[in-house]
Amino acid sequence: MTTVPGVAGRTGVTWFLGTLRGSVAGTPFQVRMRYTRTWNRNGKHGWRIVAAHASEVPATAGVP
Repeated sequence: MTTVPGVAGRTGVTWFLGTLRGSVAGTPFQVRMRYTRTWNRNGKHGWRIVAAHASEVPATAGVP
């Protein structure tokens, strides 16, 4: 699993690449996922997500 933050001024970006495992209604699943979040910081609310993306990474994508 990889999670990396980056901040410039009042804007931040985090991204994740990893494998999620679990079960839904008793059926197990495993999926390789990537997500990105864009954050904005202000004095009243602190850090808030302003944009988000998530997608499955196919096994054939050549991603370690």
